[in-house]
Amino acid sequence: MMRALYTFLIIHALAISAVAQTYTNTAPITINDVAPANPFPSTINVTGATNSITTMTVTLNNVSHTWPNDVDVVLVSPANEGFSLMSDVGSGTDWFGVTLTIDDAAAAPFNATFNGTGSYRPTDFFMDAYPAIPFTINYPATAGTATFASVYGGDNANGAWRLYILDDVGGDIGSVAGGWSITFAVPVPGCTAPAACNYNPLAGVDDGSCEYTCYGCTYSAASNFSPLAYIDDGSCTFNVVADGCIDPNACNFCNLCQADDGSCDYSCLGCTYADASNFDPTATLDDGTCEYDGCTDSTAFNYNPMANVDDGSCIFDNQCAGDINNDGLIGVADILSIIAYFGTSCN
Repeated sequence: MMRALYTFLIIHALAISAVAQTYTNTAPITINDVAPANPFPSTINVTGATNSITTMTVTLNNVSHTWPNDVDVVLVSPANEGFSLMSDVGSGTDWFGVTLTIDDAAAAPFNATFNGTGSYRPTDFFMDAYPAIPFTINYPATAGTATFASVYGGDNANGAWRLYILDDVGGDIGSVAGGWSITFAVPVPGCTAPAACNYNPLAGVDDGSCEYTCYGCTYSAASNFSPLAYIDDGSCTFNVVADGCIDPNACNFCNLCQADDGSCDYSCLGCTYADASNFDPTATLDDGTCEYDGCTDSTAFNYNPMANVDDGSCIFDNQCAGDINNDGLIGVADILSIIAYFGTSCN
């Protein structure tokens, strides 16, 4: 099941990356009773087609027959490779003006009962012998395993394609009133190089159009900046400036300068945290000097772990009788603590 799915997806992908070339013979074909059809074969001369077949289909237009199970259809290529397109399909249910497309990528094969207008995979139920067709015949499922791709894949499509139709049981006749056609998939030209800027994943043949202008130096400060590039290729070069500020801690540090010219500026440095006591609103780069006032002694009742400048506010015994939780403040928390112990005997 999975193999069939993968095969379908591959064929479908090939079809997407190609355009169709169709060749038609509109002359009707008479299906005689227990005899070769007239004409036998019906021929399509293909010229200007793809030199290497990838996918192909055959369509029979306006087919009628009073017992479809009698009809055998064989295709022979310019290289004399025969392929049974359908044999012993359907049953005794008449065909009246149906159009049948035979395609490796069709959703289903012909079945043994009725097959109406639609697309079907090549199907042969019994691998009949055809003495009237002097070529080796390849058989598809269910009798064999051949497909268009396995029989004709890679061949040159140009030349005479011959369609042989026979009726192999007496009592019924029919016709292919609209003739038949054969369609080849031609690869779409385009850039097939994945690294190119204009890579076309649907292209089946490279047309020499690949271009790489999207690669280059994308840094505007570089001496070789490319405004058309959007993928940096690591080629950027920078002109070295002789003198400047070479202190990396300065606001105007120049990483391309070779010598210090005394121009270093530190005005952007300072404390940038608004809660600090020495907050500098003009500073744009924090220099780690921020000061936070408070009690810095961890043994004090009101120790502040965030403080880095002691402001003399430390309390080492509970000098505030109402400060039940010893945080240096009398607040709601202290009141709640008193309520919690209200009415408790101290004896």
